[in-house]
Amino acid sequence: MVRVITQDTYDEVVKENIDEFDMSPEEAIKEAIDQFEAQGVDLTNIIKDLALGSGDKHLVLTTVEKLKELCSNNKNDTLIMNELEILKAECSKDIAHRVMAGKAGAYNTLIDLLDEKLKMYKHVESEENKQFIVKILNCLVALMEVQPDLLDKKGVDLIDSCLDLQNDEIIIPTLKWINECCTKHEINRQNLFATNIGKKLKILLGKNNVQQRKFSNFNVSR
Repeated sequence: MVRVITQDTYDEVVKENIDEFDMSPEEAIKEAIDQFEAQGVDLTNIIKDLALGSGDKHLVLTTVEKLKELCSNNKNDTLIMNELEILKAECSKDIAHRVMAGKAGAYNTLIDLLDEKLKMYKHVESEENKQFIVKILNCLVALMEVQPDLLDKKGVDLIDSCLDLQNDEIIIPTLKWINECCTKHEINRQNLFATNIGKKLKILLGKNNVQQRKFSNFNVSR
């Protein structure tokens, strides 16, 4: 039977190897991994490096916490954009980073932020608002890779809203998000296509086929 441990348990063992056994960080990590694997522990969802942020917390965790704080209090778009970039990079590393971000509440924070920025974009279709939405969507794509369970009704509604915008720069990451939500997740597929999303996707595919035919004809005529 496969055993699991918490991230805190793993981190404590690594630190213990460093502090009590005078190991280098590399040696401490290798020893901890060997020890847990010998005990049949599954380390798939465990961040194994020591790239910690402030207060001995992993960077992905401190980033989510900072993002929550900025979205709740500061509302400084530049700072929020910076944290989104860091979160995307962290989530792109592996499933362990994505799981930690998800458990820390990254999904709800991103969804609330996307909801807010979509409303702003519908009111004022500025380049700044558009780029903000694209960055949030790309972050959601990174976060939800191989963990589509995060999707909820609000997420489905926001996907629907994004497809309404008729803006390719927004639609492309939205389609990537849909793909992550539906991969190996039948319930998400059913929930998404129970709305008008299925019809909108067919329309988008139809337009894309028309554009491809026009481009092909143009090349031939040239």
